[in-house]
Amino acid sequence: MNPQRQEDTIDRLIKVADNLEPEIKSFFISYPHFLEYFENLPDKEIKIENLIIGISFTYSWMPTILKNINIQNKSEILRIFK
Repeated sequence: MNPQRQEDTIDRLIKVADNLEPEIKSFFISYPHFLEYFENLPDKEIKIENLIIGISFTYSWMPTILKNINIQNKSEILRIFK
């Protein structure tokens, strides 16, 4: 791609991004629901399944997925998050 065409493409993308309403940006739509999920946990207790869901929330914003992690010591992991 020639430099001028590349610059035009970048300028168009910036213009589109600048004109997006905050309400329709995915971060602004999803983030409050993520917070609400954890705020509404029974007894505010985070269990291992909640931790996995939370990690998956985070990775849903990234171009990757949760890798195989070692969760052998679940009680220690959960203790850290309390």
